[in-house]
Amino acid sequence: MSHSTYVSASVPHSFKDFWAKMGWDAPNWKVEGSTIGSKRTLDMPGVKVVDELVAIEETPNMCMLKYKLLNDDNPLDVKGWRGQITVYRNSFDENSCSFVYQSTYDSSSKTPAEIQAMVDGQFSGELKKEGSDEQKTE
Repeated sequence: MSHSTYVSASVPHSFKDFWAKMGWDAPNWKVEGSTIGSKRTLDMPGVKVVDELVAIEETPNMCMLKYKLLNDDNPLDVKGWRGQITVYRNSFDENSCSFVYQSTYDSSSKTPAEIQAMVDGQFSGELKKEGSDEQKTE
């Protein structure tokens, strides 16, 4: 059985500036390369996440990365996590952009509602810090 999460928001930052904060090379991550198959690690007290880059695409109007979670001892307690972060240029306002996060996973000891709440929590603080007052989850 597969489950999914979804978060989207409008962000009052330029497309490239926000991509630098949310992309593969995001702050707080130890990154070991930027090509397909590269790994990155977030290692903080009580939290360890290891990702592998599956795909990355950058165009003048969109940046997207896909990754999979490698460690089973992750904070979400999920197996088979695959995530996608996409940032879109706002063609009407150079000082804002749109952010979309989507993921799927195979299993977890937590309910889908608990997982979505954790994902919301992960992004809501960052999005509010960046000035977003809009966040949509499904």
